[in-house]
Amino acid sequence: MVVTIASAPSAALLETRDLSVGYPRGPVLLSKLYFTLRAGEVVSILGRNGVGKSTLLRTLTGHLPARGGHVHLGRDDLRHLKPAEIAKRIAVVPQFHSAVFAFTVADLVLMGRTARIGTFRQPGKADERKAMAMLERVGLAHIADRPVPQSSGGQRQMALIARALLQEPTVLALDEPTSHLDMANQVQVLDLLADLSSSGLAILMTSHFPEHALGLGGRALMLGGPNGLHLGDAADVVTEEALEAAYGVSVELVRSPRGRVACIPVHASDDSRA
Repeated sequence: MVVTIASAPSAALLETRDLSVGYPRGPVLLSKLYFTLRAGEVVSILGRNGVGKSTLLRTLTGHLPARGGHVHLGRDDLRHLKPAEIAKRIAVVPQFHSAVFAFTVADLVLMGRTARIGTFRQPGKADERKAMAMLERVGLAHIADRPVPQSSGGQRQMALIARALLQEPTVLALDEPTSHLDMANQVQVLDLLADLSSSGLAILMTSHFPEHALGLGGRALMLGGPNGLHLGDAADVVTEEALEAAYGVSVELVRSPRGRVACIPVHASDDSRA
């Protein structure tokens, strides 16, 4: 199935053409994918476990070769770019981070400058100032000297985002950025992403929370269901019918008095009590 989204006036920062994804010796998980990502846009990739969300993200960021078709960064084919060149344009926030060494939070964030200064150069005073400014922005300046293993899950996630932003990318790609966070930290991360998007950064993220795609707005790419995938405005893609088709469970979308939407699975026991 070919899915195309209408083009926006500005030039695409990232574009797929007839893209197929999957691991080299595994099955093709997605095929015939066309979409664009422009400055200030948000695209949320949704779907159940194992459907290919992280595989697609790894392909779009150059960590996994495409099984077919093309990914373009601006006018450049991703296949022809070196990792160092990609890192100047796309910054990736991974799903997990294990602190093997007791780096401080400031040290972790400062590592993001490697994309700009090179692997074998030491960060200078200007780089350190940028790192501290980024820690201020994400609310972590007060724990700059704390060892990363002693930070909370929410603090570590914000530090990883700060590290990615220090690469000065045009696209920020996040793999399930809120999956292991409590509600307060989820709100903090989502508010930061909304602020970054409004300032012109393109956001591409996978998520297990369809309501987060609705909260951020922009577009959603729903993987799974009878048609394989569905791409469009988040409000049009994240519907009760589409969620049931993609996840195999009935879902109610409940809107709060403030306009927020919650996705609530419907259990068989709920029907028996009706």
